[in-house]
Amino acid sequence: MINIAPANAQCIPANAGFTYKDTCYSNLTQFTGIGVGDTTSWSWDFGDPTSGRQNTAFGAYPTHTFSQTNTTYTVTFSFTDTCGNPANITKNILIQNNPNPPLTLNLKDTVVCDAPYPIDAGIPGLTYQWSDGDTTQIDTLMSAGKYWVKVYQNGCYTSDTVTVRFWGQGNKGDYNWQFGNNAGLNFNDNPPSVTNTNANRTNGGSASISDPSGNLLFYTDGINIYTNDNKIMQGGTGLKGNSDSSQSAIIVPDPRANNIYYVFTVNPSTGLSYTTVDLSFNKGKGRVTNINVPLYNPVANKISGMKDEQGNFWVVAHELNSNNFISYKIGNNGFSPTPVISSTGAVQTNGQGYMKFSKDGTKVAIALSEQNRVEIYDFNTNTGELTISDTITNVTLPFGLEFSDDNNKLYVSTNGDGHLYQYDLTKATSTEIENSQVTISTDPSASYEALQLGPDGKIYVALKGSGSGFLGVINDPTLDSTDVDYQHKSIDLGTESNTGLPNFVANYFNTSDWNIAYADTCSGSITLFQANAPDTVFTWTWNFGDGQTGTGQTTTHTYPGPGTYNVSVRAIYACGDTTMLRTLTIVETPPAPQIKDTTICDAITYKLDATLSGSGLSYLWNTGSTSSFINTDTSGTFTVEVSRAGCINTATATVTFAPVNSFDLGTDKTLCTGDSIQLDAGNPGLTHSWSTGATLQTIVVKTSGTYSVTVSNGGLCQKSDQINITFITPPIVSLGPDTTYCQGSSPVLDAGVVPSGFQYKWSSGEINRQIHPTISGTYIVSVYKDQCQGSDTIKIEFEAAPNISLNPVFGLCSENGDSVILDGGTANSYLWLPSGQTTQSITVFTAGLYSLTAKSEHGCESTASALVQDICEARVFIPNIFSPNGDGNNDEFKISGANLISYRLEIFDQWGELIFVSDSMSNSWNGEYKGKTVQEGAYIWKLTYAGESIGGSKSQTKTGDVTVIR
Repeated sequence: MINIAPANAQCIPANAGFTYKDTCYSNLTQFTGIGVGDTTSWSWDFGDPTSGRQNTAFGAYPTHTFSQTNTTYTVTFSFTDTCGNPANITKNILIQNNPNPPLTLNLKDTVVCDAPYPIDAGIPGLTYQWSDGDTTQIDTLMSAGKYWVKVYQNGCYTSDTVTVRFWGQGNKGDYNWQFGNNAGLNFNDNPPSVTNTNANRTNGGSASISDPSGNLLFYTDGINIYTNDNKIMQGGTGLKGNSDSSQSAIIVPDPRANNIYYVFTVNPSTGLSYTTVDLSFNKGKGRVTNINVPLYNPVANKISGMKDEQGNFWVVAHELNSNNFISYKIGNNGFSPTPVISSTGAVQTNGQGYMKFSKDGTKVAIALSEQNRVEIYDFNTNTGELTISDTITNVTLPFGLEFSDDNNKLYVSTNGDGHLYQYDLTKATSTEIENSQVTISTDPSASYEALQLGPDGKIYVALKGSGSGFLGVINDPTLDSTDVDYQHKSIDLGTESNTGLPNFVANYFNTSDWNIAYADTCSGSITLFQANAPDTVFTWTWNFGDGQTGTGQTTTHTYPGPGTYNVSVRAIYACGDTTMLRTLTIVETPPAPQIKDTTICDAITYKLDATLSGSGLSYLWNTGSTSSFINTDTSGTFTVEVSRAGCINTATATVTFAPVNSFDLGTDKTLCTGDSIQLDAGNPGLTHSWSTGATLQTIVVKTSGTYSVTVSNGGLCQKSDQINITFITPPIVSLGPDTTYCQGSSPVLDAGVVPSGFQYKWSSGEINRQIHPTISGTYIVSVYKDQCQGSDTIKIEFEAAPNISLNPVFGLCSENGDSVILDGGTANSYLWLPSGQTTQSITVFTAGLYSLTAKSEHGCESTASALVQDICEARVFIPNIFSPNGDGNNDEFKISGANLISYRLEIFDQWGELIFVSDSMSNSWNGEYKGKTVQEGAYIWKLTYAGESIGGSKSQTKTGDVTVIR
């Protein structure tokens, strides 16, 4: 019976509904929906709440195993109708017991030697459905795996499973890479061949899966799932991945059957979801049976997975804006929907960058591009929990990550500044791991993107920028940086990889081959052997080439001596009998170097010499030196390895520097009674033993005697010294009180008489008893014998007599009542004679000889005298007009004056002719020339006269004119 909601009936196509098959109890019921709109939004409710999360499904082709028999279940199919309204279609389905007699299927797990291998369901004449899509009674298998068969009888089936292994086949599930813009690599060829026929058009991550034989099964870009013929799988559109995500998807097989796969997708907008694929449909091309089952939201753009040793799978994602890792387990009981939450490490706020498991699944690395850091975690394969172990911060915009095949190296790509780095994970701390960073490649014009470990053990590098269209290859990623052999732009894809490479589960895919490995081929050592085969071997039998044998896949043997030996091992296994051969050389181990423990008592450089005779030797000290000898000036334990062709012998020597620095207590000394001296043996921190019983580095000595000391460094090295100290009574020395002397005097400083053996030493450098100082200063005399001395100090001042600045001659004119001031300058006291005055200056009114005695503060005197003369200045009066008319009134040109000692008058007419001369003031001009009275007018006169002065006579000349009138 079909029930359709009436309100929606007119908007629902007439054929809307669903079909189903396999309704017998314990059978997997298959449904096919018929509706409208996006099939990824179609949902199912199987009316079976006791089945838990399995009660609901999404998509067009779900399956369900009902919980109870003889029960009618109401199944609801929901979608959005053409009017945009929700539509629900329900059917009642009766689940009942299989009415047929029970069938017994007897499929047995087996190991087979070659493909193809037929496997028989064992019951003829019925209908068959094998997990690989075959519908015949006998399925012909081409690859290993876990297979199931459904044998139908009257609409109900009986099923059985079988695990088939092809001996030596391994698991080549990662042999086909589909990524980027139709890019691909096929590792069934060596080197891998380039393909570009796949349907991917993704900027970011992708995922692909192949069967154990290396045949492609399907692949996805996180949005669509494509079959191996590059068509969209039935129901395989609309996955909620993100084609721009670093890792948009990962494919995980269901451990219970090799036809069921989980496709996990991540998207920051829609979260973590899974979709199931069943390859038993459509003749092995597959069908999506449940789509976009939500698990966790929001999550970062990264997802990774691994397989543990018990055959369980773990898928790990990371919550966005949180430090929570989310781990889901897919085991023998199917998918467990309850996550394991690990709150550890940094908060992820952006989500770009890769997350990768190591090859062995024990470590997880995560790139935090927005934080310029890479974090490394320990992964518990039993519980799914993560714990942060190391952090790398010396990287800018990390994006791609990959571990080397041996799990010891981590490679990090940067898509901002174009670098590819290697880190050594064997280092003990995060700091040491950071410091191990080596740039493998740098190309600023290229962008290094995703990294992926290939089945061949090489790491492939997606490139953009100038590297677009190519892959780089790290050929030997397990080696140290100088030997990894990175080839830039190594593989021409003919298209672009963009930022992503396919995402694979770690520790799941594997292949191996025949080989013999051995270690430690040094004489006297135990050589370890290990044989490897592509698959299980029943017995191993060894012949070591020296007449001795052994058994087991791993064994040991000690050879009698150096030489070349032919080793063989015979393997007997399910599909044959194989013998492998290997030639090895046992190398003579170098003898142990002869270096010995040594104690060094001096501050020197000590040479440790491990040199041995013979060729092919190399040396390695724990200091890092590779010389056959080293020099050291510090204590320590030194180990040297001497090797020849990998055979090593070691020696260790402890060098102890216990130096006692040389010290000197000095020569014997004599000191004054009452003084003391400090004796210092140096060497702080060492042990000191004095003859006085003291144990300090220094002692203070106050009495005469012989003093000795021994200095020891931890009882290993020691040095000694001694000194004689004598104390004597010091002499008494007195120079008297500080004294001031007059400049020019010659005083004597006398240190006095001292006992025999004492010497004099003056601060002036003289060594006599007496000195004659001539300049002011402080004078010190030491009277000494060794370090005993008496001394005195005296301050001598030489004082200058006053500087009298008194002129020797002064003049005054008594008739004018003049006076003179005589000043003696600066002095402490004055005495003027003959007046007896005691002032600095005196005033003199009369001529005479005056003397001054001036003294300084300490009586140093100066004398001076001054002659005061009575000298008046010469003066003249000259008229400017006279009238030589004989009237007795002003008839002569008469000049008057005083204090003159010489006189000459000359008169010139207006033409410059000399008309009168007089050498006496009493001889006046009467206005005549040559006996005749001159005419009226002006006449030039010139008067030259002299008077007395302090320095002698003083001559003066004056000119002018006089007017003659009648």
